[in-house]
Amino acid sequence: MDISQSNWNETDDNNNTAAPDGAPEGMPPSGVNNTMRAMMGAIKRWYDQAVPKATDGTGTSTAYTLSYAVAPTTLPDGMAFLVNFDKTCGAGPTLNVNGLGAKPLYKWTGSWGAVGAFDIVATQILRVVYDATSGAFRVLLPFTNWSTGDAKLTIKSTADAGWVMMNDGTIGSATSGATTRANADTQALYTLIWTNVIDTWAPVTGGRGASAAADFAANKPIALTKQLGRALGISGAGASLTSRALGQTLGEETHVLTTNEMPIHQHDITPAPANLTAGGAVGFGLATGATNVFLGPTQTAPAGLGAAHNNMQPTTFWNVMIKL
Repeated sequence: MDISQSNWNETDDNNNTAAPDGAPEGMPPSGVNNTMRAMMGAIKRWYDQAVPKATDGTGTSTAYTLSYAVAPTTLPDGMAFLVNFDKTCGAGPTLNVNGLGAKPLYKWTGSWGAVGAFDIVATQILRVVYDATSGAFRVLLPFTNWSTGDAKLTIKSTADAGWVMMNDGTIGSATSGATTRANADTQALYTLIWTNVIDTWAPVTGGRGASAAADFAANKPIALTKQLGRALGISGAGASLTSRALGQTLGEETHVLTTNEMPIHQHDITPAPANLTAGGAVGFGLATGATNVFLGPTQTAPAGLGAAHNNMQPTTFWNVMIKL
């Protein structure tokens, strides 16, 4: 028997039932060995379930199988296993322990739902606990609760499993020819971008159709919002600021001032000659006695080269990856 299925009691003196499930007072010597063997076997099986056990290679990424040399006969509420998953999971995976039935794997959170694609990665060791009420295993995942569309900064050059690099490329179905990732697992992110970012900033190759689902099924790639070489800003309409759309890009590294952007200014001529006026124009002149000789308007010599000035603030550059 397993410890969970025994009648053993936490109070020592209450373990007074018949052997091998107990050790009653004055039990015959012939019953001692059976009780000890039952205890040793149960403890060993409990130990085996408390150390990492790899799932069988015969399972799939959505249907894991786990086998122990001595199989548990049932899955009582609270029965726990420490599992070394041999594959990165797909969406909605199940776990079948010694043929007792495939049970869904759920996240152990306040409001728990099915484990999603890539939530479990190959060789990850996780504790699973059976919940008899729901007929599912709760998984103690080291979750940071990433979900589709979340992004993180990194100095990695390759995306983690379940993520893609924001490399100004495209995503789409397996036959879409998308440049960043062409795979069915991109559909959730594809749909999110299609829904939340207009075509100007996330164009669909061949033009947007009736829906994200239709475009994905038609194998039309969608562009990731542009990130390379750019600073990040927050979309929306800030107080006294221009409204910015989600995924919008703008700005320039350098800029040449236009005439309208130049400050209002004037140049003095030094040393100042005699200033004369003829018909409202100011110019240079010669004064001879009571006679003014007007020489006409003039300008200072041009200065400056008109080159673009640098708009870059002090910046450090990282990579960005986004969750599928």
